[in-house]
Amino acid sequence: MFSDFYVEVSPLHDAGGKPLFSPAPAAIISSVSSPNRKQTGQTMTCVLPQVSTVPEPVTLDRIDRALDTLALAIHKAGNKGRAYLPIYERFEREKKKLIAEMGAMLRVQERLKRSRDRKAKQFF
Repeated sequence: MFSDFYVEVSPLHDAGGKPLFSPAPAAIISSVSSPNRKQTGQTMTCVLPQVSTVPEPVTLDRIDRALDTLALAIHKAGNKGRAYLPIYERFEREKKKLIAEMGAMLRVQERLKRSRDRKAKQFF
């Protein structure tokens, strides 16, 4: 799921040599980077994880966790949470669609089993 990529960070300074950011970006990255980093002078090379672009399969569990998270966000946002309702409803529709697809796949498997049983009886 994770692969590494490399980032080089040089702190930005103004004309007088004073850092533009406090803390400097290198300090921010060094606090979250892996132990696979090295610092030489003003440049720091960090190895940071990169999230895979291969999507994970959609499962009922993932949809349920998303619905739980959205329900909490909507609740915490109060009246502004209404903005998230279309997303919540979309996840509900996707869950119903996945349940229907799973039911259809079960029916397909049952039909194949019955078909194989009928063909087996024809030979005996």
